Amino acid sequence: MRSGWAVGVVVPALDEAEHIIGVIEAIPEWVDAIVVVNDHSSDDTKGVARRAVEQRCQDGWEGKGWVIDTFPESQPPRKGVGATIEAGMQFISAKAGAGIWCRGRQWCVAVMDGDGQMDAEDLSAMIQPIIDDNADHVKGSRQLHPLGLTGMPIIRRMGSWILTHLTNLATGLSFSDPQSGYAASSHEVVKAWDWERHWDGYGYPNHRLLQLSLNSWRISEVPVKAIYHGQNSDMNIFSFFLKVSSLLWFGLLRRGSKWYIDTVIKVKTDELSSEESILLMWFGAWLGLVLASVAVVLRILSYWQASWVLLFFVMAMYGCRLIDKKVVTDRADQFYAIRRGIATTTEAHHNSKAAGNDTTFGHPE
Repeated sequence: MRSGWAVGVVVPALDEAEHIIGVIEAIPEWVDAIVVVNDHSSDDTKGVARRAVEQRCQDGWEGKGWVIDTFPESQPPRKGVGATIEAGMQFISAKAGAGIWCRGRQWCVAVMDGDGQMDAEDLSAMIQPIIDDNADHVKGSRQLHPLGLTGMPIIRRMGSWILTHLTNLATGLSFSDPQSGYAASSHEVVKAWDWERHWDGYGYPNHRLLQLSLNSWRISEVPVKAIYHGQNSDMNIFSFFLKVSSLLWFGLLRRGSKWYIDTVIKVKTDELSSEESILLMWFGAWLGLVLASVAVVLRILSYWQASWVLLFFVMAMYGCRLIDKKVVTDRADQFYAIRRGIATTTEAHHNSKAAGNDTTFGHPE
């Protein structure tokens, strides 16, 4: 229990018999529930985890603990870190709904990987923005920690840098470390989550941020320490990069279509709206770039003349980014006001239409 909130922890684990005991033992005593999710491990991760949870209870821990498998009855079998986290989230949410570990209380749940790379001492800071009602979802950022990404291989750092910028573009937000798996969500987020729209493998943190942003939840980051002690990963860096990059580009197109194109078609305002401004700059800049390229090939424009079009393109993209960030913030504020009863749905809808934004906040499609 923390400040009147019940706290749960989901621990996804694949072949982590060597590390899982340390992870379970390090989780603070004030945590109310622990769910270790075994992802088709080939070693004795499940048995080791079960004994470690039982030992915590024998040592006087008053919380609830479970060790489960990743969707054991799914056909075809679901596996991967994303599927494993979702299995744990659905399980702990069902137990909360039944009043088994947090009867009549607000609750939140954090994800701590079973490989020991996440510092349990950061858990209190992770959930605090949720308890203070300043966020609905909190991301741990290794970049914000004084030690940064010390110990991470250089190739992974390069890929992380690129994916960070793509994630920020796709979500409209500004994250320093979207690939970090250390995260915490409020019970409101977990209960409203669309489990049909899932991403089972690596890249789950990016996928989750896309869905959270699309549905206007408030997201914040806190510094967390990264721990590297020779843990191995079966991740194929190049395959991971291509898959997650595709996820982010399609996420950007989906959000752009839903928030901007659909809104401009459906909502008419007397003044130029944020949505109309973005569409004019975005498509105008790309059209100008294409036409300038053709003109250079046909020798209608020189490279020097075309460079001015390129400068306009860069400035237009930057302008779109600034407007988009404001739209994301405004939508999150309006959705929060509705949930807390500060504004009615009708009032928020009226304000949204006045800003050229005619969508329902916070509800998955």
